[in-house]
Amino acid sequence: LKIFCSGCKQKLDVTTLKPFSQFQCPVCGVELTVPQRFDNYLLEAAEGMGGMATVYRGRDMTLDREVAIKVLSPAVARDRERCELFLNEARTAATINHFAVIPIYTCGIFEGKPFIVMQYMKNGSLEGKISAASPLPVADVAGWMKSVAEGLECAHRHGIIHHDIKPGNI
Repeated sequence: LKIFCSGCKQKLDVTTLKPFSQFQCPVCGVELTVPQRFDNYLLEAAEGMGGMATVYRGRDMTLDREVAIKVLSPAVARDRERCELFLNEARTAATINHFAVIPIYTCGIFEGKPFIVMQYMKNGSLEGKISAASPLPVADVAGWMKSVAEGLECAHRHGIIHHDIKPGNI
């Protein structure tokens, strides 16, 4: 497994290093994280973890773009019915084209782990905005809530009911 240093662009072999471990570039000293291969993706960092899944910031190696990859937890993945539900929900969500709904690129199963690949949102979640700023401008909050309501309405028209609406998912 080879990566490029973000500081000096030196190509580095990280094959022998543990995934998600930190190391310094031997050329420029920049702190780097070892990615983990996952199908056609490199998992670069865990961005969020819940009871059902972990969401990683990753890189699509074919299209060379940053993505978010949601991987079902091993405990949940053992339940075949829940796996199918997870993947079917991804397929249904992929039919939605709305500015307030994160696009789904693909889904599948890799080494027994069901996953969904979607657009990575580099500005984070509403939960991050809430914890970073206090108080939030009322006009901004009203605009966000309007967008959330419109996105949920669009999802509902596609037969999707979101069961986990919270700032961390917005």
